[in-house]
Amino acid sequence: MIDFVKIAIRSPTLAKWLVENKSFDFLVKVNEESGEVISFPKTAQYNSLEITIHESHRVEVRGSLHKFWNKIKGIDDQRNKGVNWNDFTFADLCECIRYLSEKLNLNPQEARLENVEFGVNVSPPFNPTSFYRNVIAFKDESPGKLGKVYPLGIDFYKQQYGFKIYDKGKQYGRENILRIEVKATRMEFLKETKILYLSDLTDIEKLRSLSVLLSETFEELVIDDKINTKQLNRNERRIYELCKNSKMWEEFTAKQRCIYKKKFSEIVERYGQHQWRPLTAQLIKEKCNELLKSGNELTNLIEINKECSNSSNSVLLPSLTDKRYCLTCGRDITTQKTGSKFCSEKMYGREAKKCRNIDSNPRNHFRYKIERIEQKGTLFNVRPFFVFCR
Repeated sequence: MIDFVKIAIRSPTLAKWLVENKSFDFLVKVNEESGEVISFPKTAQYNSLEITIHESHRVEVRGSLHKFWNKIKGIDDQRNKGVNWNDFTFADLCECIRYLSEKLNLNPQEARLENVEFGVNVSPPFNPTSFYRNVIAFKDESPGKLGKVYPLGIDFYKQQYGFKIYDKGKQYGRENILRIEVKATRMEFLKETKILYLSDLTDIEKLRSLSVLLSETFEELVIDDKINTKQLNRNERRIYELCKNSKMWEEFTAKQRCIYKKKFSEIVERYGQHQWRPLTAQLIKEKCNELLKSGNELTNLIEINKECSNSSNSVLLPSLTDKRYCLTCGRDITTQKTGSKFCSEKMYGREAKKCRNIDSNPRNHFRYKIERIEQKGTLFNVRPFFVFCR
C-alpha cells in the first residue's frame, strides 16, 4: 500500500557512519569551471533509494519502498530501475522497514516522514485507460496528463497532496492494472492519521486510516460513463451535458459543485453501462483489506508483547524497538543494563568513556562558565538569563 517515501533524520553519528560505510558509494559534485570539489551534499544510491547527507548532518532517504523491497527479493525489470506493479502487503512493508532500518543503522522512531505515497494496484474487468479517460474532474480541477512519451494516466495536485490514476499495466507491459494513489506532499494532510515517523507505517490501525483516506479521496472524483442520452429526460440531459464538461467544474462555486456532483452521479449510476465508479470504489476497498489482512497475525503478536512487557503498539517490537543504541557513536548497547544511554566502559574499555564525555562536557563547561561569572560577583541572579544550546 505504501510506495514512495521521503524520510529525514538529523544525526552527526548516523551521517558519519553512512559516509564511512563501504557499502554506500557517496558521490560529491565538482565545480566545472574551477574544478573545486563540493563536499556537500553527498549522495548515494541504495537499490531504488537515494541517500543524501547535508553539511548540517541532515540525512535524507527517498524513493519507493515497494521497488526497494522487490529488488531485495530479486524482482526487477531489464532496466534495473525497480518495479511496483505487484502487491506490497502490510507484512512486506514491516519487513522492508525492519531490513532498511538495520542496513542504514537508523531508528525508525526518529526518522521523520516528509512525503508519503500510498495507493493500490487493482485488476478491473475493463481497460484502465478507458476508465481514466472518463474522469472529468477532481473537486474543482481538470485532470492533467501523466507520462512523457504518451499519457499513462491523469493527476491532480492540491496544496498538501497529489492524486494519481494511471494504467500501471501499460507502464510495465502487463494487462489490466489500474493504479490509484495519493501522495502527501505536506504531512499536514495526514494529521488525522497521526503518521509522523517511519515506525508509524508499521501500525496497522494507522495504515487502515490511510485506506479510508484513499477511498474518501477517490469519492471526490467526477466520473463519466457510457450513456445512451436518448434515455434521459430533458432535465437529466441538460445536467449531463453541462457536467461532462471538465471546465465547468472549475467555474462552479463550492455549493454548485456539491449539488451538481450529486445529480450527475445519480444520472451516471442509473444509466451508465460500465458502472466504472462503484466498481472501482469496491475494488479499492477490497484490495486495501487484502493488503492489510497480513497485519492480523502481527497485531496479535503485538498484543501478546503488550501483555508481557507493556510495550508500545508496533510490529517492530520483537526486534527493533527492543534495541538500544549509544546516543553518541550509535553502537548497539542492547545487551547493557536497562536505561543505558552510552557505551559501557566496563564492556568496551576506556574509549567508551568518550561517548559519555562528548554528551556531558558541553553542559559541564557551560555550568563552569556561569560559576566563574558568579564568583566575580553579580548584582542579581544571572542564571535565568542563560540558555544552554547544543
